[in-house]
Amino acid sequence: IEWDSYKISVFEDKTDEGPMTSNYSGKIVFFYPASVEQLNLSTDELIALFAHEIGHFVDSTGVDNYGNVKPSIEREYNADDFAQNLGLGGELLSGLQKIKAHFPIQPEDRLQRIEQHM
Repeated sequence: IEWDSYKISVFEDKTDEGPMTSNYSGKIVFFYPASVEQLNLSTDELIALFAHEIGHFVDSTGVDNYGNVKPSIEREYNADDFAQNLGLGGELLSGLQKIKAHFPIQPEDRLQRIEQHM
């Protein structure tokens, strides 16, 4: 992986999104500190959520020959697995539970799947 082509963009005052997301090219994480504060995420939960987003960076599922990424349920599962393989399953689960209280989580069975893999 050429890490120089990846970046994190910070949007200070945006609260209508979850705490972070990545774009469909899988090379930018959008970070929303106001949402992190609103959701009262712990440092460990935040690290787990970042690990999930980094999981998208390393996942080649659904990437075509031009580097375009198609969003899919499998990519979300793979990113969750990446964070869990780092030993962050519990933190990922608790962070996603806090997010789910305010924002939709897709696919809907993600939390149950994470619990089953712990």
